[in-house]
Amino acid sequence: MSQKFVAENTVLSEEMLFPSLKWMAEQVPGGFFVYYAREPLELIYVNNECIRLFGCSTLEEFKELTGFTFRGLVHPEDFEKIQNSIDDQIADEGNNNLDYVEYRIIRRDGSVRWFDDYGHFAHLPGYGDVYYVFVSDITEKHNVKMDMERRTRIYESLLDQFDEVADETLTVLQANLGTGLIEEVRGCDLYETDYAGGSIATFLQTRAESFLVPGDREKFEEIFRLENLQERYYEGKGTAVFVGYCLRASGRQCFVKFTGSAAVDPNSGDVIVVGMETEHLYQTLEELICAGAAG
Repeated sequence: MSQKFVAENTVLSEEMLFPSLKWMAEQVPGGFFVYYAREPLELIYVNNECIRLFGCSTLEEFKELTGFTFRGLVHPEDFEKIQNSIDDQIADEGNNNLDYVEYRIIRRDGSVRWFDDYGHFAHLPGYGDVYYVFVSDITEKHNVKMDMERRTRIYESLLDQFDEVADETLTVLQANLGTGLIEEVRGCDLYETDYAGGSIATFLQTRAESFLVPGDREKFEEIFRLENLQERYYEGKGTAVFVGYCLRASGRQCFVKFTGSAAVDPNSGDVIVVGMETEHLYQTLEELICAGAAG
């Protein structure tokens, strides 16, 4: 005769509750810890994965590193900010007392990592008010996010620069290094080859042919070759700069400062370059006079 077992809703005793929680905490992926909701925010429990995330081999090493408090887990520069965020979220009854924060931690070897933190405020029988917290290392994801935000700021800054100087400089263009085409060009001294949809290569060739000093053409072509501009961007070398004496489209001869800055369009992923040409007479003449005096 078979025996039938019926599962019933059971309330665990205080003696059984915490050991059960500890057993479950070791089964979940990622770090898990529990700490008192009152100062000094002392930890009650950490699972082995959390100890490992901090670069520790034993609980004793972890206690030595952190002081076994939540404050000791968090990078000192981040604690006040994230604690205020937790307090605000807990005070909002509409969010079911859940909180989410991101912060840095310092591992035992001194390296800094980023954590995400999902916490829950609750009353634990026998312990009082506590936070249950699940954490994971998001350093790589965080770095990608920060790099994307940095690239977006650079891109937006270039576009702002284009608009600010468009009608007051000799020439300023926005071009796509992927397609090799000019997307927009403005200025007060344009050549016939300067138009939206035109070739960047033709734009550069026109400039190269305008130099009046021997050797300047070769230097200019090397600096502003499209592959070199793209390589400069990916290597983080910043703006390309060259100054040369030119015959402008208007027929006037003058010193011109050429600059080229690249950034990635966050929407398309294309490398966009903003090139600018500004008259550079006085500074260049001073340099020439100084060079002549030195000779």
